[in-house]
Amino acid sequence: MKFSFLTIFTFLVILLFPAACSSFQPVKERTQVNLRGPTFELGTVDAQFNKYLIPGLLKNDITVSYYPDDDVVCMSFRHNFTNHYLFWSGKNRPVFINALTEYKQAYEERNLPAGNRRTKRAYGTVRGFAIWESTKFSMQGTSHPNVDIGYQFANKMPYFTITQNEAPNENQVTKEALPKNSAITIFFTRSQADALVALFNSDIIRNFSNTPDTASNDPDIEEFF
Repeated sequence: MKFSFLTIFTFLVILLFPAACSSFQPVKERTQVNLRGPTFELGTVDAQFNKYLIPGLLKNDITVSYYPDDDVVCMSFRHNFTNHYLFWSGKNRPVFINALTEYKQAYEERNLPAGNRRTKRAYGTVRGFAIWESTKFSMQGTSHPNVDIGYQFANKMPYFTITQNEAPNENQVTKEALPKNSAITIFFTRSQADALVALFNSDIIRNFSNTPDTASNDPDIEEFF
């Protein structure tokens, strides 16, 4: 039986690099959400962000809400005098959950090499949906940035991280004044990431979705659409 060069090469890649074949594949679909639809607040989690203009991390709250019509979860937080809303689709959330499982295993095995810029996307990249505004009544930008999932070191300690990369503003009204969103890295301890996974969990979301009196519209977002 004869084998083509391509077949042999593919077999060698699979044989020699199994980790690459099992790693999470990027999710590039654009997240869509009806911001005027019903919203359920799922809870609040803690995380760390880079301090403004000086080295170090600062702890901050993240409010987690759910849009049942589109099966989208929103993380809202304030960073560097700007309100941010980062949305996770039903396809993006499992990437985060599986990535955390892999990170925790590597953490326990002390298998987290430092000094590699690629660690910030060690567990995959998804395309998110982001909204940002400096104050509640200011101009607002919207974008679909790539969101890297991985880990980074800060103060010689590893953190599970998500990094929202820069992307062009797609709001035609504000794109000249706000050309792109800021790059933001969110640092989680393992327990903080576990708390977010608990809110990403489909069973938790299903319970909130079936509770008739918890739905509301998010006034901080819908006023601008």
